[in-house]
Amino acid sequence: MAQAAVILLVQGVMFMFFLGAAIGGFNVWALRTRTWIFREPARPGTWQERYQKLWGYQPAPQPVAPTVTYTEAPRPELDPEVIAAKQRPRKQRGGRVHTYPYEVRKRTVMDWQNRPPMYHLTLPQFLAERHGTTSTGLLNVPVGTFYEWRKDILVLDKPADSEE
Repeated sequence: MAQAAVILLVQGVMFMFFLGAAIGGFNVWALRTRTWIFREPARPGTWQERYQKLWGYQPAPQPVAPTVTYTEAPRPELDPEVIAAKQRPRKQRGGRVHTYPYEVRKRTVMDWQNRPPMYHLTLPQFLAERHGTTSTGLLNVPVGTFYEWRKDILVLDKPADSEE
């Protein structure tokens, strides 16, 4: 019977030790992350301030907004050459170079646009016949690329008198 009492006493002490460690860890976490009841800074003289000091945390000093005075600086005169250089459009650099020259793209688009009404090929078949396919069967010129070509070519080759 005495052994059972000693075991219960040891278990009780261990439980109290782990419970205290868990509560202490929670308090430290709550103080560091400013959550739970520590969201707002503690007012002087309250139990929260005493509790924070007990755990070794000093209340954060209230931030003081710095006073800044602005003075108007004189604006320097800009050189007209600099202004003209800034307003000039930038040169287009880089970008992907077209795989097919403009004439090949234009001929492909115009052949598709001028096909007879009962043409026997669909657009993917036409593009496969004209430009080929990869070893996996994908088109060398996808349908979306063809429509980009078409949009560019039909806009660029539009006669000037057709503007509305």
